[in-house]
Amino acid sequence: MLSGMGKKSIHFLGHNMQIVSFFVVLAMLSLGALIAPQSASADDGVGSVLVNEDFTGSSVQDSHWLPFGGACLTAATTSPQAGQSTLGACSKTQDTGYLTGQSNGFLQLTDNSGGTASDVLFNRAVPSREGLDISFYQYQFHTSGAGLGGADGIGFFLTDGSYTLDKTGPSGSGYGGALGYASIENQSGVNNGVLGLGLDVYGNYAAQPYVGTSCTSPSTQRTPNSVALRGAGNGTSGYCLQQNSNGSYSSSSSLLETQPPVAGQSGSNNGTLVRVVISPTSDAEPNPTVTVYLNGVVNSTYTLTTPLPSTVKFGFASSTGGGHEAHLLRTVTVKSVKALNALNLVKTVNHDTTNGGTTQTVFKAGDMVPYSFLVTNTGDETLRNIAVSDPKINGQSSNGTISCVEPQGGLTPANSMTCKGSYGPLTADEAAAGSFDNTATATGQDTSDNTVTSNESSATVPTYTTGDVSVEKRITGNAASAVDPSQEYTVNYSYPAGSYQYCAANGEARSSDSDATYAAGSGRLTVKADGTAVSSQQIPTGRQSVVHRGQTRRHGGAQLGRPVLFAE
Repeated sequence: MLSGMGKKSIHFLGHNMQIVSFFVVLAMLSLGALIAPQSASADDGVGSVLVNEDFTGSSVQDSHWLPFGGACLTAATTSPQAGQSTLGACSKTQDTGYLTGQSNGFLQLTDNSGGTASDVLFNRAVPSREGLDISFYQYQFHTSGAGLGGADGIGFFLTDGSYTLDKTGPSGSGYGGALGYASIENQSGVNNGVLGLGLDVYGNYAAQPYVGTSCTSPSTQRTPNSVALRGAGNGTSGYCLQQNSNGSYSSSSSLLETQPPVAGQSGSNNGTLVRVVISPTSDAEPNPTVTVYLNGVVNSTYTLTTPLPSTVKFGFASSTGGGHEAHLLRTVTVKSVKALNALNLVKTVNHDTTNGGTTQTVFKAGDMVPYSFLVTNTGDETLRNIAVSDPKINGQSSNGTISCVEPQGGLTPANSMTCKGSYGPLTADEAAAGSFDNTATATGQDTSDNTVTSNESSATVPTYTTGDVSVEKRITGNAASAVDPSQEYTVNYSYPAGSYQYCAANGEARSSDSDATYAAGSGRLTVKADGTAVSSQQIPTGRQSVVHRGQTRRHGGAQLGRPVLFAE
């Protein structure tokens, strides 16, 4: 709870001892209590497989893999079939033509042409609270001229899993240094970014604020053959370099440029094995540690300065410019760090606006809260008849039911599906509590018709209250009888845009604002001298409003004086 402005009165002082008082009632902001972030420790235990795609074949079955630019499969020679990923054959093959149509292939981001850019996005959320262990082989090489030298590099990034990931970050000539993740010059970064790893041969990804345009500190230079991590960002805000455990903002490596891969069935993984381990998080320790390994050796370790969302999506990007070389990937695996239930559930607010989601991040009385339920099969059997139960949603007729569209043939191992449902409208008491949470579970049936039950999963949403500016006019003094009580006066009010502020469990405001904002507002009230109160539209509680007289009247030759604000 924020400390309040209290009740204020505005007195208009004038001649003939006349006082006109406008009483302004301002309310208080209430948001859910958050725990101060602390570091989390890494756990290299054997986890559950969430994504496994080697890209060695001529097609990719999972349609959640979305290619952009020239991204393609070296083993492909024909167009993909309906229902598969649209990754297909490569149209540009400078220095990679010998791989075309060969088995044991690769995901090609770029060939060794200049001025190219490609992305591959994975638009299916994976749970992150139990940590993530992500690995892939990367190849950066050229066998013919490279212009200004090998460039640019390969970017790997995570985004908030509650939002759709179907739009790329910056791309095109002159923007390759951002490696598809961060803001650069006048270009926005990828939407709802969580973190971005740059495997940066040319070195511009480590240059700030050339990349990460809102990041004023530290100011860094281009660093060739560097590994750098950038934090969360959206639009042109954020995406700042993270400081590693050695106090540096990038780490050098001679392993980024590789030998050309070997074609065909006999080809081994002779690229550089990249492994990114993100530690499990909790309410007490929401900010994870990120450790980057190259060929099994720790290159750098970071502790993020922002919490990790409970679900994430991910993508890869690469680009070339005046300097260029080929960029390939193979054998992408995503696991949890800690083992998950055979059926795993993560409940979040649904921000997928193409599927019933909302752009809201805080809620007030009367709002509906849309939820998504990510159900992941981390066992070794296909599950059917997937259902989600949420007592608060199921127990209120206005909410409807939780809908689940199960994949044809059931939910296969290492696959997931998303159910959706809504709760509301929130009551005044629920909004005044500062936060609202509820818990869900999922069930399914295995091949022996046994019921498999998921973990419980809760989602807490911050709530806030609204109030109004209430104005009444009082006439006092020996000239009061000269004023017609039906006389109208106008009063203007306005308040600036701002951020909702998180509150501690004891109700005191924290020093930092949330990332949820509200727009500026204004209005005009018409009041009479009969003492009747007039109220404004609803505004966020705790927002200080500026109230001023909009119209001056004369009474018995007297001019109302300048308004003066007094506290009562």
